[in-house]
Amino acid sequence: MKSQISTKDLRTLKSKLPHGSIKKIAEELSLDQSTISKVLSGDFFNEEVIDAAIKIVEERNSKIEEWKNRMSNL
Repeated sequence: MKSQISTKDLRTLKSKLPHGSIKKIAEELSLDQSTISKVLSGDFFNEEVIDAAIKIVEERNSKIEEWKNRMSNL
């Protein structure tokens, strides 16, 4: 099954992942790191991988906003 998400969007998602995220997703989902990379490059489709990647980016963005808010209060 091919992803309904464009390859461009998947690559953008992959580029926003913090260092070590592919390994973290692979460990969480018991998949090979190469599988995670292939999903995020648009070669394979795996909904769980995409969800996990989006969650990591959202958590990172939330943390960055938290830091910005805390720093503005210094």
